[in-house]
Amino acid sequence: MLVKLQCPHCGASMEVNDSQDKVFCSYCGTEIANLKERIEITQNVNMSGTVRHVMDRSNDPNLYISYASAVPNVVMVVRIVDTGTKNTYLNGQTQTYHLSKGSHTIVLKIGKRNYERTIIIPEDNSPVRINAAYTGRVAEITIDQPNVGDEDQQTLRNNHSSGGGKSPLSIVAFILSLTGIASIVGVVLAIIDLINSKKDKKHSHGMSIAALIIGIVFSLSLIVGIASSSSKTADRQDAAIAATSDTNAKESNAASKPTETEKTVSDSKDPQYTSETVKFDVRQQEYSEGYAYYAVVEIKNTGSSNIYLSDSSFDLEDSNGHLLQTENFWVYTYRAVIKPGEKGYLYSGTPITFDSMPSDGVVVLKPQFKVKTTKHEPVNYEVFDTSLSQDIFGVKATGRVKNNTEKNDSYVYVRIAYYDANGNVLGISGTSVTGLDAGATVSFEISGIRMNDDFTVDDVASYEVLAQETYYGF
Repeated sequence: MLVKLQCPHCGASMEVNDSQDKVFCSYCGTEIANLKERIEITQNVNMSGTVRHVMDRSNDPNLYISYASAVPNVVMVVRIVDTGTKNTYLNGQTQTYHLSKGSHTIVLKIGKRNYERTIIIPEDNSPVRINAAYTGRVAEITIDQPNVGDEDQQTLRNNHSSGGGKSPLSIVAFILSLTGIASIVGVVLAIIDLINSKKDKKHSHGMSIAALIIGIVFSLSLIVGIASSSSKTADRQDAAIAATSDTNAKESNAASKPTETEKTVSDSKDPQYTSETVKFDVRQQEYSEGYAYYAVVEIKNTGSSNIYLSDSSFDLEDSNGHLLQTENFWVYTYRAVIKPGEKGYLYSGTPITFDSMPSDGVVVLKPQFKVKTTKHEPVNYEVFDTSLSQDIFGVKATGRVKNNTEKNDSYVYVRIAYYDANGNVLGISGTSVTGLDAGATVSFEISGIRMNDDFTVDDVASYEVLAQETYYGF
């Protein structure tokens, strides 16, 4: 006799012969065994000969979670709060769960962001489906929640009405923290936002932490700069008074030979460097519409003074020079202060996406940045015990950083540049470490999630790890 059966894995409906011991789902291929135990057939037959079938679904999976990512190296970690269950999802993967009836809190971590959602397992054990899709910048999460009452629907709306996103106050705090004197206001707003974060669970407050760190650094730098300026002004006034008596004797000598100060000023107006785009890979995204690119730009100091890179961005143009888009948030600097003869880089911190390709299939990268000379000497921390390995995300680097100075450093960005046998850059990536106090050692791990994944550890002939004190150019 043919009976209707629902696949416990994908939920598809099918007709099977009740005399069979097992069948395979024609949609997903799942083996369904012990059919006679899964189907309870009542012996009530109506006049038309129709047989009623009652499905025993009490032990079937009632939660399906699927994940798709436009950036294959970005995984999703799912945690079911009340049970403590924690699983990792690769791109294209679906996993099933059997939860008790009622409300459950699910936390989905995609990249560095956490998305908290509430679901309700209904009394009839109908399956709930969560689909998460990562586009390369944001995550889109949809929930198919069947058979819940009006009160439960209101609970779900309250929990899902704000699908994550950054706290507006944290965004304002972060912007102000980068704007000189207003950075003090940014610090105050960041503190307020972090206090409110205990109540506001619907938004991300990570930018307030960044605003707090940057704002404090800016504020302290301004205070030190003002104090230093006042001190230098007083010194100049004293020197001017002391030198009044012999000014005429030195005028002819000063006119015939430039001073060291004049040389520095002259050099600061004309920093010497070369720049070249050494890597620009464009690809069509596999799991969503649009395209993405990964770029590395090399800057070499050919002058005699240290140079400082700032205000960097990547412009994307078509073959006619028309601007398609500009990006500065994901453009990172490798060695912001470059000594004479050294090389620094601007690079994509993550593959940068754009919507459409011009009709001729040509896009051109135009790096934008400012260069000025500086007297600042960069502070490099000691890096040791480094090693490379291969994992599912690409090339992974591990090591330790030691603060060999007498100053505490609360936030340090560790960067690694990979080279092939010809000295060409394969890719650049990095991670941050905190709490690097004077004399302290901190471990780090840099994976390939945020970098170009077109090479393996076997392609790496050499690499350079840089842990440098953060410098803001003033």
